[in-house]
Amino acid sequence: ANCKKEGLPKSVMLRRLAQIEGMCVPSLFSVEYEEVKIKSITPVDTDVKKPRRAILDDLSKSPFPYDMVIPYGQPIFDRISVEIDRGCTSGCRYCQAGMTYRPVRERKANDVIDIIEHSVRSTGFDDVTLASLSSGDYSSIEPLVTMVMDTTEEERVAVSLPSLRSGTLTDTLIKQIGRVRKTGFTITAESGTERLRRVINKKMTNAEIIETARKVLANGWRALKLYFMIGLPTETDEDVEGIIRLVEEINFLKENGKRFQAINVGVSQFVPKAHTPFQWAAMDPPEEMARKKEMLYAGFRRMRAVKLKGHEVEMSYMEAVFSRGDRRLGEIVLRAYNKGCRLDGWSEHFRYGLWLEAFSEAGMDANNFALRKREKEEALPWDYMDIGISKKFLLRELKDAEQEIESPDCRHGKCQGCGLPADDNIIQKQVEQPAPRPRMRREEAKNTIRYRISIRKEGTARLISHLELVTAFSRALRRAGLPVAYSQGFHPHQRMSFGPALPVGVTSLAEFMDVEMETELAPAEITDKLNNQLEQGLKVSSVVAMVPPYRSIQSGTAFTIWEIADSGELSPTLEEAREALGKIGGLISATISKTADGGKTLRIECSFDGVLTKLRKLTPGFALSANRRLTKCAVIMK
Repeated sequence: ANCKKEGLPKSVMLRRLAQIEGMCVPSLFSVEYEEVKIKSITPVDTDVKKPRRAILDDLSKSPFPYDMVIPYGQPIFDRISVEIDRGCTSGCRYCQAGMTYRPVRERKANDVIDIIEHSVRSTGFDDVTLASLSSGDYSSIEPLVTMVMDTTEEERVAVSLPSLRSGTLTDTLIKQIGRVRKTGFTITAESGTERLRRVINKKMTNAEIIETARKVLANGWRALKLYFMIGLPTETDEDVEGIIRLVEEINFLKENGKRFQAINVGVSQFVPKAHTPFQWAAMDPPEEMARKKEMLYAGFRRMRAVKLKGHEVEMSYMEAVFSRGDRRLGEIVLRAYNKGCRLDGWSEHFRYGLWLEAFSEAGMDANNFALRKREKEEALPWDYMDIGISKKFLLRELKDAEQEIESPDCRHGKCQGCGLPADDNIIQKQVEQPAPRPRMRREEAKNTIRYRISIRKEGTARLISHLELVTAFSRALRRAGLPVAYSQGFHPHQRMSFGPALPVGVTSLAEFMDVEMETELAPAEITDKLNNQLEQGLKVSSVVAMVPPYRSIQSGTAFTIWEIADSGELSPTLEEAREALGKIGGLISATISKTADGGKTLRIECSFDGVLTKLRKLTPGFALSANRRLTKCAVIMK
């Protein structure tokens, strides 16, 4: 901004940006090629320095986005995610994050609790993830999880740990996580054999993995997720078969007469990553990856509880192209874009053939970027960057991998000489285990008060589904701090019910929902609190306290009033729609009137729901559009 105010040219602005720690300006480095390899990377001037990674020394300095956007639809990660630590020193040799995120910096336990409390109140989410490269390695993970559960249990907020090494999942953790709702557990085994785990420096045994799975099963979980990789350096068919044998042992586990009902096995293809000991390694060709994957499919077919999921082989191949590619790939990206490649991270949009065409037209071979083994003396595209991890350390780790030698975790032992200062890991002081608190009783609240709430759904809100409508009100109730009653069982949910679901795209001026509260509130208070929290297009019209014996919305409905508004001549016509509805029972009246703008409105009074579904079935071609709107105008109760 200052450069623009001063009217300085772009070249000066880039020079200034390059002086900021953590900022990389590639144009300040020239690259000389030698066929498929890079011959040299040199700065354009002697005063140009290597860009150095910026390191946040204290996670408390990282602001948390409390006032986040809360979507109607369900995104991939539909929950609050709190980073409890950053960095990992386990030293898995395939893991780019484990190398580039060093050193370890743990967030203070009290800061984690404050973030979660604030976030639950501001978002209404009922699920919290304690995010980390390995959650179980947090030094005070047991007391932290206990404190989180003590804080959120009354709100029925569930807690999950997304990634765990075997040996870090204790009985205490399992019991604490199950206090509200049994969230899933993921064990990252990576390989099926201990030999290959020594190669990749994944320090765990098959016995530890099986024992961890047994603990999960013994504590009442019936689903488990396991994560593996195929195509790792030195991998053989014996290693792939080891995955099948390991999963089979877990599949046959039995505790208290119970076995796992679902074992989801996630399998990805190994992709060599920059700044890791395996950045020089070759990648298996796609056909070899596909063969190994078929071995797994064949092995799992006889295990009914096991389901195999994973990335497409071709997508992993393209990931490898860009993982170790250089700036020459810019031409490929532009060519693929011009051919129509968009949103390629989604499998339904991934167009592998067009990417290969782009390489062919540019006269480049994608295999040179994805599959080729790099020489240890070869210049790599990222060599001009300083991430704090030395190339000498990475080469030593590569040599240890070739000899199947494990490297210890410097967090629990001596410095391994990775290039960062020996004392830069920030481990918080151990937090004392909180005193045991009485478990929240899961009995359903007695003597609850039921309220019937009238809702309007207009504007863009008409485009949300019924399930998304339920989620929107569930979160609004939690944000409003209303004393909603919950069901009992291992998956408690708010005691609320809705009337019949409307099709997507239908406006409603008279939807109803019933909500049970543990304490009595004035209807006006409920109305105001909910309207202050609801998203645009949703509004509470009225709240009425019901009197026992309660009747459901469906049984209490006498008839419903609908309107279909047409602007212009459409086919099928409203007259045809009225005639079709007259052929079925439950129609009370159907009248057509003209509007001031020259359109028509069909007003329907009927004792049935699903008007749009019936019209689509009875009058082929009937559909809502910009010129034809359907509105649920009123519900007349008995």
